[in-house]
Amino acid sequence: MLKKKKQSANNNLAGAIWEQSISEEMTATANAYSAKIQSAERELESLRRQRAAVETR
Repeated sequence: MLKKKKQSANNNLAGAIWEQSISEEMTATANAYSAKIQSAERELESLRRQRAAVETR
């Protein structure tokens, strides 16, 4: 959705500002999901370690 908005921005100053705003929103969204992914990966690794500990008992 954001990518479509960005493509529809005009080549005038208002369009450029709008495009920059959309780019910043896209970056913020990507960063937020990257942080969520990293957190999920850490949790998964922790669960794998716990499982391994249980299996070796």
